[in-house]
Amino acid sequence: MAMVESSAAAPFSVRLGREVAGWSASLKIGGGLMLLIVLAGLFAPWLTPYDPFYQDYENILLPPSWAHPFGTDMTGRDILTRVLYGVRIDLTIGFITTIVPLFYGVILGAVSGYVGGWFDTVLMRVLDVAIAFPFLVLIIVIIA
Repeated sequence: MAMVESSAAAPFSVRLGREVAGWSASLKIGGGLMLLIVLAGLFAPWLTPYDPFYQDYENILLPPSWAHPFGTDMTGRDILTRVLYGVRIDLTIGFITTIVPLFYGVILGAVSGYVGGWFDTVLMRVLDVAIAFPFLVLIIVIIA
């Protein structure tokens, strides 16, 4: 009698490998690039020898070279260093702008599901209007 191995009993690395093997090629490439960007941002202090804020007026507007792969800006700062440190800020902003709406959306949805009735109906109509309204037009109205 052959024993069938349960997928829940398989180690995490095996399950992860099976999952990734099922991804399309474009998803693998995009996921790998995103992982590379995240790791570059996290390890920015170890990947570059320059301070992103130090202004070196002797090295203004240098073209790309081995010392400065992206060149330098008009105050002599290394552009690669500034890009890597900028990734850290961008990832933080992206994380916060994703997590905050998640929290209040889950709380509002849970309250709406628990209370039900008129509260649920009003909330759903407000969300229907918000989803149906073009986002760009809403931004223009708010700015105006």
